Amino acid sequence: MSLIVVLGAGASKDCASPNIGKNNDYSPPLVTELFSGSNSFRSILDFYPFAQSAAAEIRLALKDSKSLEECIRTEFKESKDIYDKRKFLELPLYLQDLLWTVGRNYTTFPDNYDLLIRYCFDLDDVIFITLNYDLLLDNRLSNYDELDSLDSYISQSRKWSLVKLHGSVNWARKVKNSLDGLDLGGKVNMLKVFRRFGENLEVDEINDIILRQGDVEAMRTDANTALYYPALSVPVGSDDELICPKGHLEFLEKKLSELESLNLLLIGYSGYDREVLKLLKVSGKKVNSILAVNGSEESGRKLIFTISQALSFIPTENMVYKGTFNDFVQTGELQSFISELKQGSTL
Repeated sequence: MSLIVVLGAGASKDCASPNIGKNNDYSPPLVTELFSGSNSFRSILDFYPFAQSAAAEIRLALKDSKSLEECIRTEFKESKDIYDKRKFLELPLYLQDLLWTVGRNYTTFPDNYDLLIRYCFDLDDVIFITLNYDLLLDNRLSNYDELDSLDSYISQSRKWSLVKLHGSVNWARKVKNSLDGLDLGGKVNMLKVFRRFGENLEVDEINDIILRQGDVEAMRTDANTALYYPALSVPVGSDDELICPKGHLEFLEKKLSELESLNLLLIGYSGYDREVLKLLKVSGKKVNSILAVNGSEESGRKLIFTISQALSFIPTENMVYKGTFNDFVQTGELQSFISELKQGSTL
């Protein structure tokens, strides 16, 4: 039996139970919280002046009932103004720094992720599809089989795989602009170089994404000889750009094509990302089993309705878990879900 687990920002936020030591100052932000300017992340945002300027405009747009994604798309990504373009260019640098810091400081024991992995491993095969940039899930999976190369995310020799559709804080694309005479030592100098290139920054193709190790500074440069730009997508709405190695997408498409039907567990996922639904729909497989764990009954119902419209099934009450991801794991409901799946539970 195979299972597809789709994880959004809500999963990272609830990855550790309340009785586990957590630093809530570094709680993984939801999309709407990325540019809030909260005290917890103020020092990170302050380091990126163009991202800081964009954040001020984003917060104002949110007051006018615009979505964060709409604001980023219309005001920065699609703008013809060179300064708006430079603001957009700086957003991945800020997001990389922010989500790397979150993953390092939020918790050393994401027990809900540990239990999710443990019970999913009772199945023959599990595909984790995450829209998160952080490394909270990656690091727990690495305890079983180290993710030390991009190929290791989709190894054929084990029962699990990890596909990060929107990129990762430790993925990068090499800068192709000439670096002759430029000082890359330290985050400040690297940021100055990125800003100097501005909208003329040239990076390798998405197919040339590489895995980087270390802290943010180490991930952005090799001993002052090369510069690397974060490989992660900026949230712009339902058409968020896929920042994912071609081989990973091909692997996922092949995996989906080989399934008899879809068994889906959706955790902390809004359903707003069109690319996930497109990949599932293109597979041509009917939904055999689905459960939304989305923080509340209302948000779960909205998600199931969205998914049902895309994948053509009739939504029912039993497709929605009424509590949080933490409740789902800690009360034994996850075990029950996996057990029923193994017994051939269907819609």
